[in-house]
Amino acid sequence: MNNKKTGQFISVLRKELNYSQKDLAEKLNITDKAVSKWETGRSAPDVSMLLPLSEVLGVSVTEILKGERICEEEIHTASNEVIVMTLKKSKVKIMVAIILVLIILIGLICSYPAYHYFSTISEKDFEEVREQAILYSENEEIECIAITQNSDKIAYLFTDDENSYMLLYERDKLFENRIEHIGGTGGSLKSEYGMGLYCFGSNGETVFVMFGANLDADRYSFSYQGTEHIRKINNNYVLDVFIDKDYSFTNPTIMSVGDNVIFESEFQKQEDKSD
Repeated sequence: MNNKKTGQFISVLRKELNYSQKDLAEKLNITDKAVSKWETGRSAPDVSMLLPLSEVLGVSVTEILKGERICEEEIHTASNEVIVMTLKKSKVKIMVAIILVLIILIGLICSYPAYHYFSTISEKDFEEVREQAILYSENEEIECIAITQNSDKIAYLFTDDENSYMLLYERDKLFENRIEHIGGTGGSLKSEYGMGLYCFGSNGETVFVMFGANLDADRYSFSYQGTEHIRKINNNYVLDVFIDKDYSFTNPTIMSVGDNVIFESEFQKQEDKSD
């Protein structure tokens, strides 16, 4: 439908019947302003108005849509043409709607990576990592004595005069040079021997971070899934990231520094009592 052409056609038919815009509006139970908008092409009759309008003006719906009189022999052909044109316009509208939805979805999908990129820390930005450690320790004098990486996990060990602090980051999968802070502790399990253990698990993956400084021992050990793991201590500090992708999250049953047990699970204690 060409709004301007249809509007002019309605105006001509109305005048032929000696109707004013108000007269036509009253017959259709609408306002004369609506009729005025039709005739000036500013809007088109609603679908629900086409049949009443055609009856009042004495023409077919097809003629109103075409904006011109059609002889009886051409009405069928013209009707088909109008239907095809209407279908084409409907398809265009549907395509436009689909494109708009896709644009919105793409925008939503892309917004997270963009936000994440600008709100996370680059693994090359060591000063920002240190700021995180200072915030946690509340001590500006701390220093980083070790950095280690295992798979996509990167751990930093900071110390001050009395304590050690571990910050654990996970390399972001979207950006190879970005990391996301997923844990920072002074030790979820701390001991008098200066050794800390931070552990967590998700998606069938278990992660342990063993850390500590100023350790007076040459080795430490931990038992996990029935196997004892013994590691050397070099330069009096420990920063190890142990990852098990074969089992869901399980705490180690026992952990020692030298000959001193610093952690023992309730399961291990019950076993010892039964012996």
